[in-house]
Formats: sequence, structure tokens, C-alpha cells
Amino acid sequence: MGWRKLRFVLPSNRRREERDMQEELDSLRAIAELRVTGSTPTMAATNISHPDYRDIREASRSFAGLVAYRTTRVRIANDGAASPHLRAAMMVSANFFKVLGIEPPLGRTFLTEETGGTHASAILAHDVWVNEFGRDRTVIGRTLRINGLAFTIVGVAPASFPGMGTWFSLRPFVFVPLSMWNRLESAGADPLEDRSRVELSVAGRLRRGVSQGSARAELAWPAWAFHF
Repeated sequence: MGWRKLRFVLPSNRRREERDMQEELDSLRAIAELRVTGSTPTMAATNISHPDYRDIREASRSFAGLVAYRTTRVRIANDGAASPHLRAAMMVSANFFKVLGIEPPLGRTFLTEETGGTHASAILAHDVWVNEFGRDRTVIGRTLRINGLAFTIVGVAPASFPGMGTWFSLRPFVFVPLSMWNRLESAGADPLEDRSRVELSVAGRLRRGVSQGSARAELAWPAWAFHF
């Protein structure tokens, strides 16, 4: 994948390193959207609810990690005095950056305690940091206002990572914890517990030694069809 660094190998260890690298590449091929087709025509393709994602993540043995994410439009002000502008935000599960192997060039990713819906943290897209904050390294710790809520900037995504999904024309301005969904959108009933809110996309990384065929068989549940 474009955001992972390639490793250089020494001649004496080349064969073992090449084997290890191939295993890693085989695993990385599974980092793609799992296209989900609902069991009824009213459920949109590629979408899944958070409770279903959670059940699959906990039950699956084929994946080293499964992540969930969704892109939404929000109003963002770069500071308390700025006027808000309509932007794209990507809400991501707590394990998103770790599973995808993404390390921020500045700051950090989300902490476990920041994904419970009470800690409002944000990670800037790299081009936003460059174009709107002038590569200012002191941006960490500053406050963004997203839909009127104060979010603390804790990191900057790498330049090679534009986000996930098919909305490449709507690249995210910022990444925020999925746990903030209800607070950001005033969704009423908690969307993280509502199986009718089939609005998430899912991506996964296969465990080493697990084939895509085995993963497909594991995920061949009666209610869902997963396509790699």
C-alpha cells in the first residue's frame, strides 16, 4: 500500500527477509474495503452497522484487525475566532491507524481512552496541515471547532495517506474517533448501538498464513455476503 515504507534487505538475509516481506504483502492485500451486501434490498451495498461490525470483529479468527470508518460533512473552524466552513471528516474506529500501519509524521494517533465519546481529539490530513496551517509544528494541542464542539489536534496524517473509501473527491480535512458520531451529528439514539444505521465501511488485514478463501468462508454468514 502507498503509505507503508518499503524495507531494504542485506544480501546475507535476503532469502528470509524476502519471505517475510511476501507474507506481509499477502496480509496487506486484505487492506481493502470489504464490500458488504445486505440481506434485504433496502440496505445499501458496502455499508454495515456498528453493532454488526463489532460482532464480526470479535468473532473473526482470520483477521489480525478489522476497522470501521465513515465520511461525513461537518462545519469546521480552525480556531475560535474563525468562521466555520463545510468540510469532510472521516470518523474512524479506535484501531484504525494501528491496523493500517499508519504512523503520523507529527504527533500521535488516538489513544484508547480517547475513543469513548468523551475525549474530542482530531488528526489533521497532511495537505490541510500544509495548506491551512503552514506546516506549523506547534499545531499539536490547538483547538478546532467541529460542528461547534472543541476538538484538540493530536496528530497529522502522513502525506501518502489520503483516507479510505471511494469518495476520493471528498478527501477528509480531519480524522476523528468514531465514538464521537452521536455528539457530532446529534443522531438521537446512539448510532453505535443501532443496527439499522448501516453507514460504515469496513477494512481488514489478514493474519499471516490465512488465505482470502479461508477468510471468505469464515465470513459467509447467512445475512451477509463479503466480497474481496
